[in-house]
Amino acid sequence: MSLFDILQQVITASGGLDADKADRHFDDVVQGTPTDVFQQGVAEIFRSEQTPPVGDMVSQMFSSASPQGRADMLNQILASLGPAVLGGMAGGAGGGILDKLLRGAGGAGPSSSSGPAGGLGGALGGLPGGMGGLGAILGGLLGGAAGGGAGGAMPAPDRAVPSQGTGGGFGGLFPTITAEQAAQVTPEDVGQIAAEAEKHDPSIIDSLSEFYARNPALVKTLGGAVLAIALAKIHERMRS
Repeated sequence: MSLFDILQQVITASGGLDADKADRHFDDVVQGTPTDVFQQGVAEIFRSEQTPPVGDMVSQMFSSASPQGRADMLNQILASLGPAVLGGMAGGAGGGILDKLLRGAGGAGPSSSSGPAGGLGGALGGLPGGMGGLGAILGGLLGGAAGGGAGGAMPAPDRAVPSQGTGGGFGGLFPTITAEQAAQVTPEDVGQIAAEAEKHDPSIIDSLSEFYARNPALVKTLGGAVLAIALAKIHERMRS
C-alpha cells in the first residue's frame, strides 16, 4: 500500500478523520514522508483549533519523554526565546518558572548581578518590557556550559533529538539544561512556558514543529485524534 493510500484511509467517506487508523498507521507515515512535509503536519497540530492548546500538548509530550528527552525539549524551547519574548514573559508565571529552572542550572539569585557577566545582566534587565530578576539570572549564567544539539536518525521513544545548533536561548546565553536540571520542573511548568512563549511570539510554533518532527515518538503520545490532524495536512500537501 502506498503512502498516499495510507493517508487516504485516515479520511472518512464523510470527510471526517479516523483517529484509530491515524494511530495505527502513524509510524508508516513517518517513515515514508519527507521531513519538511511531516514538519508541516506537526505545525498543523499546534495551529489547529481542533487540538488542545499548545501548552497542554507540550506538557503531555514532556511528561512522556525520558529524563534526557525532557532536557532536550527544554533546551529547544529556551533556544527559541528571544529578548522580546523573555521581556514579555518576565512578569508572568512563565518568568517565575524560568527563574526556578535557571537557579537550578547554577544561576545567580534574582537580585544578583555580580560575577564576570554582571554588566550584561544589568543590560538584560533593562530590555523593553522589563526582565527584572530574570535578566540578572541570565547575566550570571554566561559562564554556564556551552550548548550543542545532536542530529541523527529517527529517535527511539526515550530520546528526543534536539535541533542542530540548539544551545540555549537568547543568543546562547542560557546554559544547556541537563537531565538533572530538567527534573526540577514539572510538565505543567514546561507547558506554561511554551504557552506564554507562543502568546508573545506565535512563530515559536515553527521551532517547536521542527523539533517534534525530529522526534515523532513524542508526537505519537498525543493520540490518534491529534495525529489525524497532522496526517490530513500531509495528505493535503501530497495532493497539491
